Amino acid sequence: MKGVRGAALAFVVSTLASLGLATAYVLGDQPQLEGVLLGLALGGLAVGLITWARNLMPSGPYTQAREPTAGQAWEREEMEEVFEEG
Repeated sequence: MKGVRGAALAFVVSTLASLGLATAYVLGDQPQLEGVLLGLALGGLAVGLITWARNLMPSGPYTQAREPTAGQAWEREEMEEVFEEG
């Protein structure tokens, strides 16, 4: 649950900062506040996505089992010729 709460908190911070940024932009004449809110919005989004990926997504390399695909004999011979030619 730690990952869920962390990601949710980061997304809430990002949402609130985005709404504050929109309000500050409409009111105007506060570029420093807009910069801080933009940083919080993007930072919250980044932290939320990283937390989600590390704690909530399954980990480990997964490979899909597939049947071997054997090409035709003439295809293999042609490929070998092209490979040898360079």
